[in-house]
Amino acid sequence: MSGRTEYRHVSFCQPTATLLGADGPGGVSIQTISFTKSIPQLAEYMDGWEVVSHQVVPAGDLCFLTLLLKTTTTIPDDLSALDETQ
Repeated sequence: MSGRTEYRHVSFCQPTATLLGADGPGGVSIQTISFTKSIPQLAEYMDGWEVVSHQVVPAGDLCFLTLLLKTTTTIPDDLSALDETQ
């Protein structure tokens, strides 16, 4: 068996106040982002993929969330495992 690894880069844009909860200088905001529940568009690109790294890039009124995802598939060396006549 051998493995094949693929990588995917996904970026997502939200208003900064929504993603970071900007309360102003000195304010504290705690937010849990559930990709599979709160951002369905992003969840479909992440399904079955592992997050390798992420970055939050604030750009004024907008904020970009970028994700590097990875998936590894196991591939048989030959097709004998698929032969049902044996």
